[in-house]
Amino acid sequence: MRDSWRKYLFKNVIKSTQLGTNLIGNEKNTGIPLLKMGNLTIGGFSFNKLEKIEYSKSYEAEKFILKKGDFLFNTRNTLELVGKSAVWNNNLSEAIFNSNIMRIKFEEDKADDFFLGYYFSQGKGWNEFKRISTGTTSVAAIYSRDLFECEIKIPPLAQQRKIAEILSTVDAVLEKTEAAIAKYQQLKQGLMHDVFTRGIDIHTGQLRPKQTEAPELYKQSALGWIPKEWEVEELGTYISLLKSGLSRLLSHQDIGLPVLISGNIQNEKLDLSNLKYWYKNDPQGANTENYFLEKGDILLCFINSMDQIGKLAYFEGYTRDCIYTTNLFRIKSSDSENSKFLYYLLSSRIVQSEIKSIVKPAVNQASFTTKDFIKINVPLINSTEQTQIAQTLQSIDQKIHTEQQALAKYQQLKAGLLQDLLTGRVEVRV
Repeated sequence: MRDSWRKYLFKNVIKSTQLGTNLIGNEKNTGIPLLKMGNLTIGGFSFNKLEKIEYSKSYEAEKFILKKGDFLFNTRNTLELVGKSAVWNNNLSEAIFNSNIMRIKFEEDKADDFFLGYYFSQGKGWNEFKRISTGTTSVAAIYSRDLFECEIKIPPLAQQRKIAEILSTVDAVLEKTEAAIAKYQQLKQGLMHDVFTRGIDIHTGQLRPKQTEAPELYKQSALGWIPKEWEVEELGTYISLLKSGLSRLLSHQDIGLPVLISGNIQNEKLDLSNLKYWYKNDPQGANTENYFLEKGDILLCFINSMDQIGKLAYFEGYTRDCIYTTNLFRIKSSDSENSKFLYYLLSSRIVQSEIKSIVKPAVNQASFTTKDFIKINVPLINSTEQTQIAQTLQSIDQKIHTEQQALAKYQQLKAGLLQDLLTGRVEVRV
């Protein structure tokens, strides 16, 4: 720490505290958003399952309306999550907070709200909140008397504001990048629907007009309206290999071959950062080479919980031979040149909705059979159009990938800055 940093008891930098409203929210789409403990994350906010309060029925709500710069502190949650804090930055046009959250205002000549928002989001600040929490794993609390006696060490106010400005600039870039990813993902969802209902005209390279705009280009089928050039066939027409993997008690130690499991499939991609392993020479006599994955293979989960079944990923290759576990299908396209098209077809609503209908629930896990899977009705599309569809979707996937790489870089930058600036390791000049 720099010599200019001073120690304070938390109570000596606090001007006032206020617990939120006891009013009960609802899940209707009208009213003021109500922040509950689940909406407050470490250093930020989550707006999933956001409840609201009808303004006309809650005059009391006005005194709990959030303002930019309000420091919010979670007084009650699980032992792991109690003490989460964040600074309100006009994330919604208007919102209030409930009684599990405390709004804290600080002495303006000692502490900056945004700086302390960062300070308590990690490192010593976060650990201090964790230290004073009491309760069980499922229900824990932090009481005002303990909170006020927390010790913090912070730089002079001018440095606090400069640090907050630097970190806020990085956060703005992160938010912009996340917004770009969300935009491209939404665009992809729309494209996925269009290319598998309207297709792409091979002469123009553009989506065909909608059926309502050019009905002469379409015909009725078992899948509804489809382009006249298409037919309806069973999914098996597109598949040359459909094979489940090895059932073994896998090891966390590298004993031979990396084994891909359903947990490695994340957001329709393979995450190989956490692998399990099996012997190359199988003790039970199986020929593991029969399970070696090749570039262009598609892995699809067919045994798991209901919400996991149907997730899939495209295997782009790895630095060493890999095999796969028994709850995954390894799928090869009958046209190796268009394996990407098959991947997108399997990701489409056409196939995914049918997978849900053929799943057979069980006590511990659900599954579907090979027989039912290959009989799913899908559009039969010529090879040239398949290529154009795959290229169109790959183009937007590449944009998403580029933004995700940038996001990871900025997240790493922020992590380094938090470590340097909030410990005094790097001096900030003002």
